[in-house]
Amino acid sequence: MATDWLGNEYGPGDKILYSKAYGSSGSQLVLAEVVKINKTTVTAKVLEGSRSGKSSAYTHIDSRTGKRIGYSDLHVKKKAHYAHKATGEEITSRELYERKQYYTRNESPYIRDPNQYQYVPDQYWEYVTKGPYNTTFHITDNVTRMPDGIADIT
Repeated sequence: MATDWLGNEYGPGDKILYSKAYGSSGSQLVLAEVVKINKTTVTAKVLEGSRSGKSSAYTHIDSRTGKRIGYSDLHVKKKAHYAHKATGEEITSRELYERKQYYTRNESPYIRDPNQYQYVPDQYWEYVTKGPYNTTFHITDNVTRMPDGIADIT
């Protein structure tokens, strides 16, 4: 068991709220469920973030190792692109930008309407899955145990 800054004890299975740095934009509140506690660290499964919602609770995982992977072309089978809705023609975001610039200036009949393209996200190799992840932190001074029933929003 550990104790939050208000004196409440928390342990595995309890929901906690803590503040996390959010780049140069300040911080965000994170709702998590405690997985384990040892003398100096807390490991928790991220459930939701105040700035990024439920998307902050999911990351890409290498199913062969069970570890999180950062964005890298190494894990991408096919890079993100734009595909024409009718023809399937694929172009990069830079090409789409250039076409939009040209299309609005010239209204050329030789260029397909750039508004007819839709975004296709990165396609990862089969071993890459998207799922919840655990995070371990050493500074636990800002942890607040959520009272039972209040944090049942996930």
